Amino acid sequence: MTTFLHALSWIGILFLVIMLFNLVIVVHEWGHFLAARWRGLKIDKFQIWFGKPIWKKTINGVQYGLGTIPFGGFVALPQMASMETIEGKGDGEGGENKPLPPISPLDKIIVAFAGPLFSFLLAVAFAFLVWGVGKPVGSSEEEAVIGYVDANRPAGKPGALQVLDHVTAIDGKPVKRFMGPINSLMWGVVSAENDDIKFDILRDGKPMQVMVHAQKEKEEEFIKWEKTPWFKKIWARPPMRRVGVLPAMEKIAVKKVLDHSPAALAGIKAGDILKNLNGQRLYHDRPIADAIKAKPDAPLELEFERDGQLMKFSVTPVIPPRPVDYVTLDPEENKGEIGLLYENMADQTRKANQTDIVHPTPYDQVKESLQTTFATLGALVSPKSSINAGHMSSALGIISIYHQLFSIENGWRLIFWFTVVLNINLAILNLLPVPVLDGGHITMALIEAASGRPLRGRIVEYVQASFAIMLLSFMVWVMLKDIGGWFDKDSGPIEFDPPTAAVTTR
Repeated sequence: MTTFLHALSWIGILFLVIMLFNLVIVVHEWGHFLAARWRGLKIDKFQIWFGKPIWKKTINGVQYGLGTIPFGGFVALPQMASMETIEGKGDGEGGENKPLPPISPLDKIIVAFAGPLFSFLLAVAFAFLVWGVGKPVGSSEEEAVIGYVDANRPAGKPGALQVLDHVTAIDGKPVKRFMGPINSLMWGVVSAENDDIKFDILRDGKPMQVMVHAQKEKEEEFIKWEKTPWFKKIWARPPMRRVGVLPAMEKIAVKKVLDHSPAALAGIKAGDILKNLNGQRLYHDRPIADAIKAKPDAPLELEFERDGQLMKFSVTPVIPPRPVDYVTLDPEENKGEIGLLYENMADQTRKANQTDIVHPTPYDQVKESLQTTFATLGALVSPKSSINAGHMSSALGIISIYHQLFSIENGWRLIFWFTVVLNINLAILNLLPVPVLDGGHITMALIEAASGRPLRGRIVEYVQASFAIMLLSFMVWVMLKDIGGWFDKDSGPIEFDPPTAAVTTR
């Protein structure tokens, strides 16, 4: 019964996701439709969803329909022939090919621009929703304080970064938070255009600058990527530059203790606050994994705070019997577990006090979304950035993001926010001067206005067809990476056997 209810819930969420995604696309096409009616253009079809219509009706010469493939929609405008490649081909009422009067470049520009304009207006509408209901943010989205530095990564080299460093800028660009699309430590690293990255930090309250040398070609992920066969690269996303830091956790709380695990047997309980490892103060739980990897058989001396009292535990890690593929092909990756899951108690306190919900103004949301879009485009075209087209998402990837947001606490608020970002992206990307995109139609209309004659002939048709094929091929390529990401998941939750059957040796 539980499985059935879970499946029913999953299907229900998927339905809501598809409807929301379709709203984004249909509103864009609706902009083209209304502008075409306003300018008096011939409209053959306005169809929601693609494929053969399962319902259609002609009203005032326009065939309205509902397709069989539940994704997006299109408007067929025969007087804007360049749109036919991706939006459907008009054939006139009754299927007859009738000569139509030409339209002015201004009409073409207005109709092409209306789609991105409506996407922008939909973003504004959702921005007002976010302003009203708010959106959740974690502590790592409000400051960039380092809680862990990997000694084997560029940030851990002598003279580089340290735990509790507060990063204020990277390569001269302001840093306001650890995670996030722009003005974040993460973004500053992945979009850096030089191997030497300059960090402006506050250390013990004193401003200073440190240089982190992060040469992509020498990083483990990039070396593995270069050796990866081409057919595997099709399904995988390329690595991004990392320096080896994680955000500080104000209070590292035990969220869950796995049954029969070494931690459970030692007496550690959910809610305990992790303080020290082998006498060293911790601001993130990652050093525990490092200690296990360095000395798998050595007991960990852990100190936790419980009810205001400091308690000490000695815990020896073991390799869990499940999942069976826990020990990977690279035995150096996994050395053992103690059976603890952690959370940042500060974030839980913020949730309890309802201080984790912020209400950014529509202006701030639209401004940040525009900055994110242009920053992403800049990083994509930069040959030195570690961000490239392989990191983009297809329609399937976007739907997957929506589904994940629906499934988490307060995810519905994040859905409104993500829809703002998505529509701003859709508006800007469609305005790029690329044939078959709205910006391409506008560019050709401007050329037509300057030359005094419409662009026609085989060359134009070949250019449009070529770009349409390239666009569709790119969409398929990105979609394969989204699909590959679905299968690149953890093998399952770790489980330990009762003490009488526990695996305690390697």
